[in-house]
Amino acid sequence: MQDALIARFGEVFGVAPEFLARAPGRIEFIGNHTDYNGGPVLGAAVNRGVWVGLRRRADGRRRYFSPVHPVVIEREGSPVSAGGEESWINYPQGVLAALPEFGLPVPGGFDFLALADLPSGAGLSSSAAIELAAALVFLAATDTKVEREVLVQIGRHAENHFVGVPCGILDQ
Repeated sequence: MQDALIARFGEVFGVAPEFLARAPGRIEFIGNHTDYNGGPVLGAAVNRGVWVGLRRRADGRRRYFSPVHPVVIEREGSPVSAGGEESWINYPQGVLAALPEFGLPVPGGFDFLALADLPSGAGLSSSAAIELAAALVFLAATDTKVEREVLVQIGRHAENHFVGVPCGILDQ
């Protein structure tokens, strides 16, 4: 999958990605409807997930691509919620919006490509996987390291406050 991401990144953006990250999907054993109420959770990673590649840009433009909606989506400035077929970018944009809330830097311009072998909407946490992989490449692009627990909180914040899903930490 990593090789496929690198090849597709080159096809779409004409260059290789600088940063790569992968986050797995997850199955749930305990936690459905208890995680957002502070109850116990128990999940396990699966062997499918989301790969993300990123290359920084000097011009401040943020370009997103995924085979889910195979058109380059371009944004500038602060993240703004997208609708329709472009709504998939709300997950990485939610992460961008969450980073300052945790005192973390936000990358300027970039090319971003997401590729998954995790089916969307199958209850395997594909939204959390793209958020976590996005957080990893955004942090790498700003040479920032954080603890895993902070990654979980960034993903949850993106879901709760940008995407609008009142989830807990089970997915992340």
